[in-house]
Amino acid sequence: MIAAVSLLSSIMMPALRMAIDTGRRTACASNLRQLGVGLHDFAMQKFPLIEQGHLPPSHYSGAVVESDEGNYPAKAQEMMAATHDLAHSPDDPLTNFRWDGLGYLLATKCIEPRLLFCPCHRGDHPFVGYGEQLSTVTGAGSQLAAEPPLYINYHYRVGLDDALLGENWSSRNPTAVVVSDGMRSLKDFNHVDSSNLLRVDGSVRWMRFKNGIINGIPSSGVIADGMQAQVNEDLKKIWKMFDDSIADH
Repeated sequence: MIAAVSLLSSIMMPALRMAIDTGRRTACASNLRQLGVGLHDFAMQKFPLIEQGHLPPSHYSGAVVESDEGNYPAKAQEMMAATHDLAHSPDDPLTNFRWDGLGYLLATKCIEPRLLFCPCHRGDHPFVGYGEQLSTVTGAGSQLAAEPPLYINYHYRVGLDDALLGENWSSRNPTAVVVSDGMRSLKDFNHVDSSNLLRVDGSVRWMRFKNGIINGIPSSGVIADGMQAQVNEDLKKIWKMFDDSIADH
């Protein structure tokens, strides 16, 4: 009897794991679809200091506002953060808000915090802890006391390259990928050898990498001195690879 149960378990466990993985992947795709709706809703609202029609900005992209593009070094790997760690600057009133990137969707209540966390996440930024802290902050004018930044499980792109340039949501390239798996470090990549990708048009596609995990993702979130520019370029190439892959479908 015990042998029979063991045999059945060995047969069923792979199928069960596959079913669980498929369910989590589907939940992740649902998160991204709702993030797409949230980005559209944000663009339609009026947020202090951000023009209506614009997508949420990111200090880490190096292009918070056009006049200050040279004031912030691009840190492409940090665009997995929902808050920033910059001191308040009179030259950039947006630093008065701790929100950054997709975190602005929480400030305007366009989404729920849990949507920013993938059920397949294997890294150091689970919903328990990070999401719970984000859940305690509401409202457009809210400021976070917590530092360093609070990270989520998805990576944001706006401001990093020409693919998403445009004055507002409707003028941006509809086929460009705007949100992917977290790419701050190898551990932050939720699906190991694949990723759900959100396009500007709101559609979500699943991409499996031909040779496993893609090159260019930092091994950790800490970038060695002198390597920041290379990391920026590597991540831009990854975004371009995402765009090209989606265009082939």
